[in-house]
Amino acid sequence: MKKTIRHCFLYGTFTTAMILNTPAHAGLFSDDEARTAILEVRTRLEASLNAQQEQRNQIELLRQEVAKLRGQNETLFNEVSELKRAQTDGYASIDERVRKFEPQTVQVAGIQGVVQPDEQNQYDAALKLFNDGNYPAAQKSMSAFTNRYPKSVYLPFVQFYQGTAAFVNRDYKNAAALLQNVLKQYPEFERTSDALLNLANTFIEVKQIPAAQKTLRMVQDKFPNTDNAKEAQNILIEISK
Repeated sequence: MKKTIRHCFLYGTFTTAMILNTPAHAGLFSDDEARTAILEVRTRLEASLNAQQEQRNQIELLRQEVAKLRGQNETLFNEVSELKRAQTDGYASIDERVRKFEPQTVQVAGIQGVVQPDEQNQYDAALKLFNDGNYPAAQKSMSAFTNRYPKSVYLPFVQFYQGTAAFVNRDYKNAAALLQNVLKQYPEFERTSDALLNLANTFIEVKQIPAAQKTLRMVQDKFPNTDNAKEAQNILIEISK
């Protein structure tokens, strides 16, 4: 019995000693293992952060590339628009140059006809002389035009300007003949009232007062309430004194 009690006492003492001698961190990580675990976590975290930064860098590069492409698209759009405009202008310029060498259909004094390029150029040149006040050269140029293009649709204007230039040049005989021909041949001529006034003034210069009075009254009758009608009235009063 004593032996048994002693045996139990010794066993308990041994057990207690084993418990007391067991390290406090038994069953937990050792210091090396903990450091290794921390390093692994840190490494993984750094790798994750690096991956995220790489993704952000790639996203930024993509944004820059998209912005660059948008800029290129805008530039291309502007270039295409400019090319289209230049192409349109080029076609218009070509058409304009071609028209200078092609006959053109025009309508003058109710008469429609075809005008040749040289004919148009000569008419424009003669008209410029008249508008510049070079009446001797204008009269001569208009006369040359009439001889070269006797059936031109511009003839009403040519003879009107030629007659007016002749009046200014004191060539009253030719002035009267040209203006009378315009009034007779082209009754729908848009400058009829001007032609009548110029003809009346021509009659006055050659002392044909009755003819002048008759012509001035025609202006009043055909073109009442116009500036030319008022001018005709003033001239009638003046020559009746």
